[in-house]
Amino acid sequence: MRDHRGVNDDVERPRLLLVHGFLVRRQVWDALTEELSHDATVIAPDLPGYGRTGRAMPSYQLEDVVEALLPLVEAERPTHVLGHSMGAIVALGLAARVPGQFQRVGVANLPVYASRAEGRAHLRRRSRVRDLFLRRHELTHMGCEAIHRTRRVWLPVARRVPWEYTELAASGAFEHTLESHAEGLEAIIFAGHVEGLAQRVTRPVEALHGERDGAAPVGPVREIAARYGWRLRVAPTGRHQVALARPRMTADWVRTHLFEPVHG
Repeated sequence: MRDHRGVNDDVERPRLLLVHGFLVRRQVWDALTEELSHDATVIAPDLPGYGRTGRAMPSYQLEDVVEALLPLVEAERPTHVLGHSMGAIVALGLAARVPGQFQRVGVANLPVYASRAEGRAHLRRRSRVRDLFLRRHELTHMGCEAIHRTRRVWLPVARRVPWEYTELAASGAFEHTLESHAEGLEAIIFAGHVEGLAQRVTRPVEALHGERDGAAPVGPVREIAARYGWRLRVAPTGRHQVALARPRMTADWVRTHLFEPVHG
């Protein structure tokens, strides 16, 4: 479940926990980890139900995922946490669960939905394909498994297409359990956690978002940021994967915002 990348064990360096999002794995952070190799020690685990951690869990609620990460947090003592998409909700959950652990909390492309109905309505308006994706988790998960098994066939062709998801798909995407697929969406992304977590997180929160994010609209994030005093940076042409697809920009944001000392 661990993936340590740092040039030394200097305790003065920030220790950054990176939490990946829905349907992808820890490898999506590789480019950002490389960019930050001289600035921080990075801990980038697979979430429960992903990759080699794909063991069955009795429940896949947000609280269960947070609890599963606590031994790693206790062992590695990260000073900062950054989550992308679903992982941003998990990062807020961790910060609420262990309030003294992190100096700052980073959320990238945070999905803010009050309910499944709201989430489905938004995604249906954006794309019929996304709407079909939400209808039958068992069938769509079978599709994920097929894509993962055949990646050696389609990946060489896909890499020739200038599409921000290609390298993410190459980085271990679609390797997950059915419960992490279905409940990650239903019990974490669409379960209306963000407002309550924002009330409970006592450390400064830094937000990064794409202006053109179709999966997690920026409007609700602007409202949450204004209500709770989060600093929000919006990438004008960025989409849902902007934090991953633009590692140099994200690394600069991490250095100047997430790693900024907290005074008082």
